[in-house]
Amino acid sequence: MKMKNIYCSVLIALLATLTICCSKNDDNSYPVYDREIKLNQNDSIITDLGAYPIEGSREISQQARHALKSELRTDVYFYKPETGFTGEDQVEITTYSSTGDNDLYATGVLRITLIVSALED
Repeated sequence: MKMKNIYCSVLIALLATLTICCSKNDDNSYPVYDREIKLNQNDSIITDLGAYPIEGSREISQQARHALKSELRTDVYFYKPETGFTGEDQVEITTYSSTGDNDLYATGVLRITLIVSALED
């Protein structure tokens, strides 16, 4: 009987350890979504990011390198390239969520590739 109690105690401790180690909050893997947007060199874009997380936030985790203006606005992203820039630019926006305990963790990344074309005469 004593051996059975020890076995059950070890099994419970093992399950508790696995549950804590493998909880969703500690999981560093999350999806990366790619989006491509084309625009002319003197234009700006506003792209919809979907509903804002109820318990969470968004941040620009990698800023666009050739932006005159690159910013988050509640449910949208705004981008205007530097004057005269043509080529590819890229921004990454990370979404964070919480299970209600204010402990935010990354739940996804949106990688937007911006293809800026020269104006045609």
